[in-house]
Amino acid sequence: MLESYAKFCKHRKECVQNGILDLEAVSFFYPVTLLPLIVYILRDKPDYILPITPSVRKYIETITDASRFGKSRGKTYLPIVALPKNKNSAHIIMKRLYEMCDYYNECGGENAFKYLIGEIVDNVYEHSEFTNALVMAQRYPTKGFTDVCFFDDGITINGCFKKHGLTGRDDCDAILEATNGVSTKSKERGFGLNSTMRIFTKGTAGDVLIVSGNGGLLTTEKNRQPYTLGKELELRGTLVGFRIPFMRKEVNIYEFLE
Repeated sequence: MLESYAKFCKHRKECVQNGILDLEAVSFFYPVTLLPLIVYILRDKPDYILPITPSVRKYIETITDASRFGKSRGKTYLPIVALPKNKNSAHIIMKRLYEMCDYYNECGGENAFKYLIGEIVDNVYEHSEFTNALVMAQRYPTKGFTDVCFFDDGITINGCFKKHGLTGRDDCDAILEATNGVSTKSKERGFGLNSTMRIFTKGTAGDVLIVSGNGGLLTTEKNRQPYTLGKELELRGTLVGFRIPFMRKEVNIYEFLE
């Protein structure tokens, strides 16, 4: 997934240099590439060229058409939709995301999948102070996994730390500490990312990418790699992308909670 995020950064860099976002030769998009690209287009409004491949053009038209949200029941995708300002209204989007995934046979069971999604959505509402927050998802039956990506344009993980007096960190350190359970609220509850990461990587054998400001963290079942990204890869906000391989077993989330 880090490579997919790097592709977004490559397109953005070329657009800054050339004055146009040229996607003509792109033959495939994963959510971690496409979602921040769409945010970039909506926010910065560059001129752009859509992919020449008809199926890819059609996919972009479909996945970016929020009106398809109401028609996506039974589909393999969740189109890009905005999380509502009122958290109490987010259950509609979460329900459709649950419906999209056959979590009993593919995503570690109902409890694990709903916990993962619920914790990420809670973090967005409790910590990011977003103006815009978006989500998209895609199942890949032939590839054997599901990708889900969240993006918010809020204050970043480190920005939240600083707001609560936890200073002296760079963006990469802040992500590491958040995923290790450092709290911005109390000793009892922090970002919730520590338990989420264990369930996700150890329970479902998934991969998760967190990019926030100038920091990044790619975590797999066997490896945890932090990155200081530099200006070219920096993100104005926070992106959480995760990939769950299809698995026919029920994950006991209580084995991973602290």
